[in-house]
Amino acid sequence: MSRILGKLMFVLVIAAALLSLGAAELHATTTYIVGTCKAGTQFSSIQAALDAAPSPNVVEVCPGTYAEQITIINAVSIEALSINNSSYVHITVPSGGLTTNTTINGGATSAAAHVFVKNATGAVNLTSLTVDSTGNNVATGAALVGVLYQHSPGTVNHVIAAHQVSGQSTGYGIYMEGGSSNPSVTVENCSVYDFDFGGIYVTGPAGPTIVGPNATENVTGQITAKVTKNFVNTIAAPGTISMLFGSSTVDTVTGNLSAGADRGQMGCISKQTQDPLFRTTPSSTRL
Repeated sequence: MSRILGKLMFVLVIAAALLSLGAAELHATTTYIVGTCKAGTQFSSIQAALDAAPSPNVVEVCPGTYAEQITIINAVSIEALSINNSSYVHITVPSGGLTTNTTINGGATSAAAHVFVKNATGAVNLTSLTVDSTGNNVATGAALVGVLYQHSPGTVNHVIAAHQVSGQSTGYGIYMEGGSSNPSVTVENCSVYDFDFGGIYVTGPAGPTIVGPNATENVTGQITAKVTKNFVNTIAAPGTISMLFGSSTVDTVTGNLSAGADRGQMGCISKQTQDPLFRTTPSSTRL
C-alpha cells in the first residue's frame, strides 16, 4: 500500500511540475530586439520583428534610423531603448516613398500611413519613437498620415510625428479612427509638427461629423480617446487644424498646447471633458 501511495505521490508531483511549466510558457513574454545594441533575438527592421513567429509581445528598438513603412496587426509594445544616454529612434521614409495602404473618411480617401495600426488584436503601445515623413512622395489624391490607429486600442506616448506634408494639403500627424469595437486610445506627451492639414484627429469610421463647437450627437460604438499633454505646431497655418474630435464616444482633452495652426478645435461631438478648451489662433493656445 505504501508503495502505491509513493508512486501516486510521485506522479502527482511530476504532473504539478508539468502544469507549472505549461503555465509559465503560456504567460511568457516574447521580446525581440531591433538592432544590435542589446542581446536577444535581433532583427534589422521593426517590421521584420513584428512579422516574426512567434508574434512578439514587446519590440525594443535600438537607437538609430529605420527607413520603413510599418503595419501592426497584433497587440504589442514597441519602445525605444536607451543606450549610452541615447534613445533616439528615427523612423524615416523608405527608398521610393510611402505607398498607399489604407483608406480614411469612410473609405472615401486613399491614404498612406507611415505607421499603421490596423485592426489590432489588442493594445498597441508606442513609446519614444520619432515618425518623420520627409520625402514621402505620396501619390496624387492620397492623404498622408504619420501614425494611424484604425479600429485599434492602445497608447501613443512620447512620440514625435513630424513633416506630414503631402504637398496636397492632406497631411495628418496622428489619426485615430474608431468603429464598432469602440477602441480606447490614449495620446499623451507627444509632439506633432509640420503637417499641412491636421495635427491630432479623432474620428468615427465614416470620418469626422462636425455639427459645431461643443455640439452633441447620439453616437455609440465609435472610439474612446484621451488626448493629454501634447504639443501641436505647424508652419503651414492657412487651413490647418491643430486638433479635431468628431464622431467619438468620449473624448478627454487636457493640458495640450497648440501653436501656429489656423484653426484649433473644429467641433466636439458626443460626450467630452476638457480643461479648458479654446479655439486656437496663430499664436500659442492651450487645449
